[in-house]
Amino acid sequence: MAPRLAEPVAAPDRALAYRDELAGAARRAMAEAPASVHDLRLGGAHVRLRLAGPALEPALLPALAHGLIERTSALPELTIDAWDTESTGVGPPAFPWRPEDVRERGEIRGFNDGAVRTLYHAGGPGTGRNFQAISVVDTARGAAWFVVASEQCVPWYERAAPLRAVLHLGLQRSTRLLVHAAALGHGSAGMLLAGAAGSGKSTTAMACVLAGLDYAGDDYVVVDVGEDPLRAHSLYGTAKFDTTTTTLLPELAAHVPAGAGRDGEKLVLDLAGTWPRQMRAAVALSAIVVPSVRPGLAQPRLTRCSPAQALRALAPTTIHQLPSVGGATLAPLAALVRRVPAYALELGGPPQAAATALISLLEELDGSV
Repeated sequence: MAPRLAEPVAAPDRALAYRDELAGAARRAMAEAPASVHDLRLGGAHVRLRLAGPALEPALLPALAHGLIERTSALPELTIDAWDTESTGVGPPAFPWRPEDVRERGEIRGFNDGAVRTLYHAGGPGTGRNFQAISVVDTARGAAWFVVASEQCVPWYERAAPLRAVLHLGLQRSTRLLVHAAALGHGSAGMLLAGAAGSGKSTTAMACVLAGLDYAGDDYVVVDVGEDPLRAHSLYGTAKFDTTTTTLLPELAAHVPAGAGRDGEKLVLDLAGTWPRQMRAAVALSAIVVPSVRPGLAQPRLTRCSPAQALRALAPTTIHQLPSVGGATLAPLAALVRRVPAYALELGGPPQAAATALISLLEELDGSV
């Protein structure tokens, strides 16, 4: 995967030049391993994923499979070409940047200043430490490219939420964005469950799924604040949580693959495959719920809270875990919390009690529609 480093290019269009070189590499890869083409409805948008050969299918498709749709002649909003170097023999073009140009979240200095966005992904500790990949998104053309060293090096977090940065950049609009939250529904009402690590979000979301609520996502969904009615659109059919969740909800353990959770990994569950009747392409947005753990509280307590509190729950993780879009994320998030009532959920007692409280809330909101 590791290509040679080219001499730095001073021209202002070097990101465009690298895009064209990567597009040429994609064509060569798909000549070596004929493409499998998958049309999907993700985040409410038509996305076409073209894979050079079958090598990347087990890494990228399972979390997206719930969004598969019939092939159509309609032009997709975003087309993604993806391949691996190992099975095709085609690597990415020489890097026209220096190692010190790679910044936080993989953004590359000088290659993210216009319509073309370029990201370098590298693995961390554990089994994904040899992960190396390049993502390039041309936001003006609705085209993207993803090349990785091999299927075997794709880490658990990329398999659980594949192409997240590509989808974020490729589907972002002035009113539409990826939001870090779970999306759950009941009848014609629904909610976002938003909170940072340790807030109880994942455990509460899984308790709601076990209680029979519909869901559109556990971790990232797409919201367009220009829609009426407002909805949260599904991206991934997976859920991520740690062993604390399976301790509190032991019935989940039977659905988690054997050997999962090693080397600091989270547990990844195929929600769409396990509870397909509850999987939804979108759920209505009638509320934003902000959970927090309150040790010693015997029962959960649900109260109204301010839009500012909802924004504080949504904005930091939504903004800091995704490539920058130059401040364009905050405005639609602020519009979202102004449109939807927010509730603070203080967690106490068993997770099932929190699920019961949220079902009651959604029934009340459903009746008021």
